[in-house]
Amino acid sequence: MMRREFVRRPSTAARLSLPPAVFAPVLAGMATIFHRLGWMADGNYIIVLLVSFVFALTGFGLALIGLRSLWTRAALGGLRSAAALFFTLPVLGPAAAAAWLLSTTAPLSDVSTDLEDPPHFSRIGTAADASNVNEPPRLKPDLQKQFYPAATGRRYQLSADSIHAHVIRLFEASGWKVRGGAEFTAGTGEWQIEAEVTTPVAGFRDEVIVRLTDEGESTFVDMRSASLFGANDLGTNARRIVEFMKDLDLQVQSTSAP
Repeated sequence: MMRREFVRRPSTAARLSLPPAVFAPVLAGMATIFHRLGWMADGNYIIVLLVSFVFALTGFGLALIGLRSLWTRAALGGLRSAAALFFTLPVLGPAAAAAWLLSTTAPLSDVSTDLEDPPHFSRIGTAADASNVNEPPRLKPDLQKQFYPAATGRRYQLSADSIHAHVIRLFEASGWKVRGGAEFTAGTGEWQIEAEVTTPVAGFRDEVIVRLTDEGESTFVDMRSASLFGANDLGTNARRIVEFMKDLDLQVQSTSAP
């Protein structure tokens, strides 16, 4: 009796999975570089990221089908499918994180420690394609209080000059580009310090303003952070304010300690 030889056939899905999986991170990476260099507008950058997500999702799905074929009929292409899954991670990972943040953060792009009389930016953005206006009614007090109760101002028992020096030091340490010098508002005893912030990976441009109110024996610090693009910052501005205030607390404490 003749023995039938089992022939393993290649999986078409596994063969097709690798090209879109490899192309997706290359496309997203190049778009990110161009965006950071200012060669690509914010809106176009988002569109390219969505396209790269579609390629990654296609490669991911085909790779899963390829692995299923390997499991059910011992089809060839397991390594190719595994490689495709690996190449989709740089795109699908951040996409999953962004989706989670969208579902857990408030739809805000402007956060201030003072919601009744917020610090006002001296200009409305620097980008020609900026879709936001960094003034109320972008501030949404009810949502901010619900999601970001820790975004509050501080009072220090130091002069405004001393706090100003601490703020500038923190701006420089964070790599924030200070815009002009501190502006003193006559009659109010207030100093305002503005800076332009570039987000670490994607390169979106945000604006920050810190207001120092001279109260005689103390100084009150308010801060506002706003994105120049988009209606949802995924919690970036609130986190920036909370972290900055914590760093300012530590710096003031370290210099005030005997």
